[in-house]
Amino acid sequence: MSTVYYDKNFIDISLYNQWDAKKVKSKGLSKKLDENHPFFRDLYRAYADYLYSSAVIMNKKIEFYSSITFTVLKSDQEPIRLKIRVGDIVELNEESEGIAYAKVNSIIRHQANNGQYYAFFLFDWFQATDYIDTVSECLLYDIQKLEELQWYRIFPINFIDHMSYVHFVHNCTNTCSNIGHDETNRSYILNEFYYKAI
Repeated sequence: MSTVYYDKNFIDISLYNQWDAKKVKSKGLSKKLDENHPFFRDLYRAYADYLYSSAVIMNKKIEFYSSITFTVLKSDQEPIRLKIRVGDIVELNEESEGIAYAKVNSIIRHQANNGQYYAFFLFDWFQATDYIDTVSECLLYDIQKLEELQWYRIFPINFIDHMSYVHFVHNCTNTCSNIGHDETNRSYILNEFYYKAI
């Protein structure tokens, strides 16, 4: 059951740590698609717009994974081997904004009508606010809520074709603790002082 991608420049795809039913449920997700499933519309659109398959989705089972590795071939450089994990923050080229930022919520594998398995990312998008953090003087972003459906969230793996060096920091308040962040606080700081080590 190898995972493929229609673009010959994305090869050697491997998925790791498949989620069991308990973990899927704990994340508020479901392994079975139906027309009321929150991802049904997005998965259909990903197939239609990017994999050029607008047929009805026959297989209703989806799998979730913790990480994925794949190789990107580009004509002007050496092959790039990427490893993306759930929770990673990535930068994506976006038509209207130029560069958009998203957090990898989960990694999905689905068997298409042609019998082939394809991998997709489920993103939580960051939206820029008009506010600046007073200490760092960096821009504040809000991360998308699960129920906010105005943005498509499922995209094929070719949306990430390079290593991202963007770094967001949770904008903690007194509701956060040393045990964890307050998930109802959706505010993050784009840390513009984080640099790639050379």
